[in-house]
Amino acid sequence: MGKVLHASGSGYFPGCIVAGDPEDCPWTLEKAMQTYWRVRTWTFTASGIATNTYDSSDSFPFSSTITGITSHDSQTDVPQTLEEGLVCGNYFQNLNPNPNDDFYSFIGFGQPETGGGLYSSGFQGEAADNRIYPLEFVFPAIDSTIFDISILDTDIPINMNYVNDDEPEEFIYDITSGSATLTPTEWWSYGGTYDISTGEPL
Repeated sequence: MGKVLHASGSGYFPGCIVAGDPEDCPWTLEKAMQTYWRVRTWTFTASGIATNTYDSSDSFPFSSTITGITSHDSQTDVPQTLEEGLVCGNYFQNLNPNPNDDFYSFIGFGQPETGGGLYSSGFQGEAADNRIYPLEFVFPAIDSTIFDISILDTDIPINMNYVNDDEPEEFIYDITSGSATLTPTEWWSYGGTYDISTGEPL
């Protein structure tokens, strides 16, 4: 990819890059930069098994797909239309008009970090899907977890929860197996120099 320099302390992201823990820095600098500068739209998918906390014979499969998780301007909260807007702040959100009623996804950026020769762009996200079951996903995981989400060919820990807040005790479930992916479905073209479907140089 072409070299992109931002007028910040690091030059690579709108925020300075600080020292971080190696386990929090999964990507090469190029891959970390892709999460901020290159992807315009993501699709989130997850699947697995939920099992009754008190009865292991009671389980069911689940799956979730959330499309259209699109780049937004951090200052105006409207979808980005030009790559130039990324320098003022970037986050991703699906365009579901009723996020509290059925499904929702948000991806933001915290502090960019480097550790062990690798990088993080501060990429962090959450998704909720109540269309069939009350499911909640948070990445990177906020505590130890056995589940991963694949992002740009890299596995990152993810918390996967069946949300039991309003259920009687006998209907409490845990996610016992699962995996997820976050896949770019549209890339920025940078003046026609990249294929918007594949992200590859033209």
